[in-house]
Amino acid sequence: MTVFVPLSKDDQTKDTPVVLGDWLLDHVIIPLNPKGEKAFRESFKDAFMAQEQKALFDLLLEQAPLVMKHAATPKDAAQPQTVLMGRPVGPVQEAESFFTVLLSFIAKLKAEEQAAAVASIMGVVCGGADLADLRLRVLMSLFNALPPSHPSRHAVFMSTVDYAAKHDMFETVAPYLQHLESWMADWSLSAADQRALYRSVSAALLKLSKASEAYRWQKKHLEAFAEADAKTLSDSETIDAVVDAARAAVSLPEVFHFDAILASPAVQHLKSTPKKAVVELLEIFTHKGLAEYLKFHGANAKLFTELKLNHEECLAKIRLLSLASLAQGKNELSLETVGQHLQLSAEEVENWVVRAIGHGLLDGRIDQLRRVVIVKSAMQREFGTQQWSELKQKLQGWTRNVEELMTILRSNKAAGAEQAAMLQQQ
Repeated sequence: MTVFVPLSKDDQTKDTPVVLGDWLLDHVIIPLNPKGEKAFRESFKDAFMAQEQKALFDLLLEQAPLVMKHAATPKDAAQPQTVLMGRPVGPVQEAESFFTVLLSFIAKLKAEEQAAAVASIMGVVCGGADLADLRLRVLMSLFNALPPSHPSRHAVFMSTVDYAAKHDMFETVAPYLQHLESWMADWSLSAADQRALYRSVSAALLKLSKASEAYRWQKKHLEAFAEADAKTLSDSETIDAVVDAARAAVSLPEVFHFDAILASPAVQHLKSTPKKAVVELLEIFTHKGLAEYLKFHGANAKLFTELKLNHEECLAKIRLLSLASLAQGKNELSLETVGQHLQLSAEEVENWVVRAIGHGLLDGRIDQLRRVVIVKSAMQREFGTQQWSELKQKLQGWTRNVEELMTILRSNKAAGAEQAAMLQQQ
C-alpha cells in the first residue's frame, strides 16, 4: 500500500482520511488517472496538515466519479488487494466504503457548508445509471447520516425516491414509507413541497402496479391543495394529478367513499376546466344512483376511454352503492324491490346482496322463504350537513333516554331507601 502522509509505522494507526487517501492513490488515481497523482498528493497533504475539513471533503468528492469508474471495472489480478475487517473485498464494496467515509465528513463541516456538500454528493450519485444498486445504497446512507430535522434530509429523500423509481428499484424504498409522515413533521415542509413529495411517491407506486397503495398518497396530495391559489389549481400538472386521483377512486374495487375527494378544492376547481365531467362522475358515485350513472355513461363514453375506466366495473360499483342507499334507514327490503332498483333479474339479486355484504356496504342477511333482506345497517355514502344534523338528533334522543332512565333509577333508589327506613322503624 502506498504510504501517503506517514503518521506512524503501522497503517492501522493512521487517521481514516489518510487511509482513504492511500487507497485512492493505489486503487483509483494511479490506475485510472496517473497524471493526477502529484496534484492529489500535494492538495491532500496541505488540507490534512491544516485540518481543513471542507478542503478535504472537496478533494475526496472530486475523486468520486473515478471511484464509480473503479467500481465498474473488473478487478485485475495484478492490482493490490483491499482488505476490510480481515477479508478481501471487491471494487463495489470498496466504493461503498469510500462513500461511507465521505458521508462522515458532513458532520464535521460548518452548518452553512453542509447543504452544498449534500447537494454535491447527490449530484455525483444521481448522475449515472451504471451501478444503480450501489448509487441507491449511497443515497439511503446519506439520508440516514443526516439528523432527523436536517434541512437537506427532505431533498435527499426526494432524490432517493426519484432515482429508485427511475431505475425500477422502488421496492427497496417502499418499506420506509411507513415513516414518511413522521419525517415530514420534522421537515416542516411547505404545501408545495408536500405536494411534490406525495406526487413522486404515488407515481412510483403506480409504476409498481400498486394502485391501492398509491391512492393513499394521491388523496394526501389532494389534501395539500386546501389553501392553494387559482394559479396553482389551474396548472396542467395539478389538473392531471387530480384527474388521476379521481380515476383511481372510481376504478379501485375497494373504494366506496367519495365525499372527501369530491370536497377537495382541487377537484372542485375542475368544474371550471375542460375536465368538469370528472366532477360529475364523482358526484354520481358520491350520492347518486344507477339511473344517473347510465345516463352519464351514455353521454360521456369518450371520457371512459380517455380515463381507461372499465364500464362493467363501474357499473358493478354503482349498483353496490345504490343498494347501500336503498337499504339506508330500513329494517328490511324485498328482493323484488332490490332487483327493480338495480335493474337485475330475479336470479341475480341474491348474489348482489351477498356481494354488498362481503364489501361491508350492508350488514344483514337474506330470508329466502320470505324473499327479503333483513337489514341491520347500511354504509353511509356521504357525511355532510344533513348527516351531522341527523346524528345530532339521534344523540339528543339518546341523551334524553339516558336522562329519563337515570331519573327512574334515582326515584326507585329513593323509594327503596324510604321503604327500608319504614321497615326498620317497625
